[in-house]
Amino acid sequence: MLSGCCMLKDGKSLFCNFEKDKVIITDSDGVFLFDIRMSPAEVSDVAYIDEKTVAVCSCSKNHPKICLVDITKRKTTSYIPFSGRCYRISYRNESLFVCVEGTGIQKINLENRKVENVVKCSISQWSYVALTDKHLYFTNNTLHTVTCSSMDGKTVWEFQDEKLKGPRGLAIDNRGNIYLAGNKSSNVMLLCSNGQQSRQLLSEDNGIKNPKALHYDITRNRLFVASKEGKVHIFEVSA
Repeated sequence: MLSGCCMLKDGKSLFCNFEKDKVIITDSDGVFLFDIRMSPAEVSDVAYIDEKTVAVCSCSKNHPKICLVDITKRKTTSYIPFSGRCYRISYRNESLFVCVEGTGIQKINLENRKVENVVKCSISQWSYVALTDKHLYFTNNTLHTVTCSSMDGKTVWEFQDEKLKGPRGLAIDNRGNIYLAGNKSSNVMLLCSNGQQSRQLLSEDNGIKNPKALHYDITRNRLFVASKEGKVHIFEVSA
């Protein structure tokens, strides 16, 4: 089961295989290069930090943590422990933003490892988070919602649509549009940055079934859709 993905600047892609406790690395054409074993970890998501380092979420019930991984040496260099199960992660401006089950979204300063609460809420398992400079966005798989908040945790808007069931992965393009993976509705929806206009972009007619993770390649304008079954679909998006 592919549960998370991200991309390096050189075009390589990284995918989390939750069931096999490993991070898979492919080239820009999707050809397998190597994998990094994380066992026992239950790896749920991965975030790009720099060309050498990625952060990997381990949502193990007994030892939830963030692993900082050197992908050139193919090994974990350090850990950041958590008190609750952490499922999703995003990186911006020297900080990690993490979805912690039952707690909300927490921010970790990578320089001093200080952890602070940004959004306090009873966030569900498999909630995803994505960021821009001014806002953060997160899904709630149980309530079928997507929330936009300011960087200090104040809610700006909340989106809900009967066409979107069990939202998990989300990604943001260079225009601020938000792509949402409907895991239970087997579709991908496109939502404007103001949370007001939306439309279904992809469905089972496009081969989408139980999507879990999304990544938007802003350099090539491509949308990566990873499914529960382990398939990855790549779609060209009009600029």
